[in-house]
This record gives sequence, C-alpha cells and structure tokens, in this order.
Amino acid sequence: MTQSCRAPLVAALFAIALSPAAGAQSGLPPLPDGTPETVAGYDTASMYRKFTDWMSDKVRKSVEMRAWSMGTGGSLFLDTAYVKFDWDDDVLTFTSGNISLECDDPGSNSLFGPSRFTLTDQQAAELCAWNLHIVDSPGAADVAASWLGENFDTASAAAHLAGAGAAKGKINYQSIDWTGFRDASVLSRAPVIRVRSYSHRNCPAITDILARLETVQLGRIDIEYFGEDTEAAKGDWDEDIPFVHVSVQSRNAGKRMEVGFSGKSALPRSIYLDTLAITENCTQLP
Repeated sequence: MTQSCRAPLVAALFAIALSPAAGAQSGLPPLPDGTPETVAGYDTASMYRKFTDWMSDKVRKSVEMRAWSMGTGGSLFLDTAYVKFDWDDDVLTFTSGNISLECDDPGSNSLFGPSRFTLTDQQAAELCAWNLHIVDSPGAADVAASWLGENFDTASAAAHLAGAGAAKGKINYQSIDWTGFRDASVLSRAPVIRVRSYSHRNCPAITDILARLETVQLGRIDIEYFGEDTEAAKGDWDEDIPFVHVSVQSRNAGKRMEVGFSGKSALPRSIYLDTLAITENCTQLP
C-alpha cells in the first residue's frame, strides 16, 4: 500500500472510532435513546466512550498482571524458559496465559526461592513441573451490564469530570481516571477475573505445546515493504479465531532469546486451540 493510499484510510478509520455509534459497534451496551447529547457541558458520547475505554484498560491490565504473577510463581527467580500468549475475545474479555517451569523445593533457603537453575536433573525430575496458567475475564460482561447502557449515570459522570477538572465539551483527548465514579478494584478480582492452572504431570498436552514450539523453523526474516516480500500462505488465515500473540523466551546456545508470533495462522491457531482443549479436558491444580 502506498503512502498516498494509506493516509485517507487512516483518516476514515479514525473518524469511525470517534463516531457516536462506535460504542454500539464495539459490542458494549449503547446509551438508551433519548440520552441528552451534552450533560453539564460535557459531550455525552465522548464521556461514555472514555469511561468504557477506562473499564477495558483496567480489565486488560488486571488479566495481564495476574497472569504474569502466576507465571513467576512464589519465586523471585524467573527461570530462563517462559512461553506467553494472549488474545482478546471482545472489548472486555481478555485471555493471557503462560507456560513456565516451576519448582517446589521445601528445603530451599534462597532469597529468590526455588529455581531449576539451582537443582540437579534428578532433583528437578522430582520437584519441577511445566505449569500452564490461564487468566481471563469472563465476569466483565456482568459488570458492564450493571455500569453501562441505561445504568450509566450521566449526571454523576459529568460531576466526576468536573471534580477532576476536565475541560467541558468533547473529552476524546483528555486522560480521565474514573476511580471514585466506579470502584476499579471490582475489575481486578473474582468473579470478573478467573485463574486456571494445570500441570504437565496430569496434562501432557502442555509439553506437547512446548515440543511443537521447539520444531519451529524461523527461515528468512522478511522486513515488510523492503526487498522482496513473502506472500502469506493461502488458506493459512483462520477468521474464526481471535488474533493470537505468542512469545517464547529462553536461552539458545547460551544466549538470551525471545521470539514472537502473532496472527491467525497455523502456529498461533494451534496454541489457541490446544489451550482451549486443555481447559476442557485437563484437571485444574487446586
């Protein structure tokens, strides 16, 4: 795509994002018919959009932080191997997960906690397991139903903006903290946030994912729009799954390595489908 073609497209998408219908298009409850266009001098549509954006950001960060904390376990010593993945089902339903090697050494007095690095192979076979942690936000929709749509108190929202010193009119470009108008802590705990954990000891499918990742051949690196671009393989893009991000952090020949994959093609799709299958077929850790 040429630069001249790109500019009108970006402008069109930007206009759609700021339109009054954008909230309804996102799948969130729209404001009811008859809602005033302005309340106490504030543009209602942009006020509503900024609040839903704040909600979405809070839920996403809660999911990501909980997944990260589960992946590091009770140890401050994060071992070298760490597989991370995430995807969005909609504007309030996010999934983030990881696979890491976690060791339980009751006799460890290390400040950093038990680590594979400090164990022999024999000890590791007894004390360590590849664990999969999945964190998502299935309860966010219920909170949205109670906070949004006809339950969105425009007068109280406008009063909150005034108290925060927000300028009147449209607030699209203003940074607004809605804490106080609604309790943000609700978005960071159950039942909004759900945590599920599995061990390879009773779910071999976890190490099957690792084995598949180890066979990936990176091939040549294609820098898009430079030199000869590689066409996407036909039939390799699955529109029935969300856009999946996968990253692998480890050591390769003694050097720190991180490789990422994103999209809806074969590898991200396999991680997505295998993770769903694990949640359906494997027993969770207590």
